[in-house]
Amino acid sequence: MRKSSFMSLQSAALTVAAFTFAGGMAQAADLDQVLYATPADQDVFKPVEIGSGWYLRGDIAYVPSSHAKLRLKGYDWLGTERGEVKATAAYSGGVGYQFTNNIRGDITAGYRKLKASGEPVEADVWEVMANAYYDIGNFSGVTPYVGAGLGMANVDYKVGYKIPGTNDDAFGGRNTTRLQWALMAGAAIDVTENIKFDLGYRYARISSGDAADAASFTFSDKGLESHQIRAGIRMTTW
Repeated sequence: MRKSSFMSLQSAALTVAAFTFAGGMAQAADLDQVLYATPADQDVFKPVEIGSGWYLRGDIAYVPSSHAKLRLKGYDWLGTERGEVKATAAYSGGVGYQFTNNIRGDITAGYRKLKASGEPVEADVWEVMANAYYDIGNFSGVTPYVGAGLGMANVDYKVGYKIPGTNDDAFGGRNTTRLQWALMAGAAIDVTENIKFDLGYRYARISSGDAADAASFTFSDKGLESHQIRAGIRMTTW
């Protein structure tokens, strides 16, 4: 009886040991899978790319001839004088950010010179604009878009009329800073992964402001508008 009991106890102990060893091997195998798992099997932390989506842009535009209206400030009953503004070019550059696949925005600074046709009147126009765009979608490398902008324009008039018989200026040109808004539409064409060629149309309007002084009189324009055909490059940077 003692021998039989001892053998039974020994068999039970061996059975428990076998199960314990098997469990230990299974845990070791699971641990090996954790310790030696390939990167593809692990949850790899990927930091967000700081600065991704930023781009630089540069544009040049053809601005066809247009008309501007001048009036004698305080004497609206005299009506307005209509003058032609010659065709010119406009230049701008800026930095922007692509917030989503469809939404982007940029800050731009630009310059153009206005010259009156047949009159000694011209103006330097400097602008700073904040613009927002909606990219409709990419169709075989072409992305049509619409946009709008709001900003400020500095208009610096130079008037070359002289007092008869003298070399003195008859008018003093005014320098004013005014509100400007713009509407845009166009398409961006993929050149490379980081470069897009941008072709579009822009309508811009500068609010009315003073243009020139003569003695105690002030002449003002009734706002300056332009239709611009633009071409430029957008380059993703960092």
